[in-house]
Amino acid sequence: MESLSIRYVFDRINVATESKRGLLQIEVRLNKSVRKVLISTGIHLYKNQFSDKNGFTCKNHQNAAQITGKAKRLYNKIEAFCLSDDCPTFECIKNWDKNPEQLHSVSEFIREYMKKTDPSLNVVEYHNSFLRRLEEFGKIKVFSDCTYGNIEDFDLYLRKHIKSPPTLYKRHSLFRRYIEKAVRKGLCKYNPYDEFEVKKGRGKDPIFLTESEIDKIVSFEPTTKPLQRVKDLFVFQIFTGMAYADIHCFDRSSISCELLSKICIFDIGNSYGT
Repeated sequence: MESLSIRYVFDRINVATESKRGLLQIEVRLNKSVRKVLISTGIHLYKNQFSDKNGFTCKNHQNAAQITGKAKRLYNKIEAFCLSDDCPTFECIKNWDKNPEQLHSVSEFIREYMKKTDPSLNVVEYHNSFLRRLEEFGKIKVFSDCTYGNIEDFDLYLRKHIKSPPTLYKRHSLFRRYIEKAVRKGLCKYNPYDEFEVKKGRGKDPIFLTESEIDKIVSFEPTTKPLQRVKDLFVFQIFTGMAYADIHCFDRSSISCELLSKICIFDIGNSYGT
């Protein structure tokens, strides 16, 4: 993360004297802002033992070199963390010394990855559906929660809401892929799906409309505008195979001469009010 300034702060509450020690801290501040994070070095010094030479130098102490070295090493670690990919937001600095898998939200990781891939509306809705279930489950929030036991419990939770074996399999497959990405980035120690297996199963055979049923729908004359719109959209989907989610993105700009030559069902312009 850029736009940060880092410095040593000694005796911030002004208690250090020749006989009383004050705390040495490292301040990380967001530039052009009052926001800051103070990180303790664990070093307490008397007033005459602190020098601001080179940022901080310990003096008048039998272990002055070791104390100065300890503070410098801590400073360098904090600076490296702030500039790394592990620190995408200012809030992360407070947990700079925590294990990455204890910091990274699983849900946010998936959402951030989706933003980078420019997914279709169908993919977004599919992911959001999965994330709602994951957040409702509540036991898997950060990557350290991705254990075999929690995945097993998540499976039981999903089975209460998902009755189709193929759909259940797809939910687990989606989660498995994201945990694999997290493992490669060093955010997760291992993938519990390497041990946990879900059978693909087989769904029910789809139910198709017959030609006579389609003819009845096409010839049906709705008595209200909302019902006419529903009918038009449904008929449009029947003959185009367009998914319901894609209809949300469909407008006049989506219509081409080629499309019109193939689909002459009804007046699209009037039906959509465009």
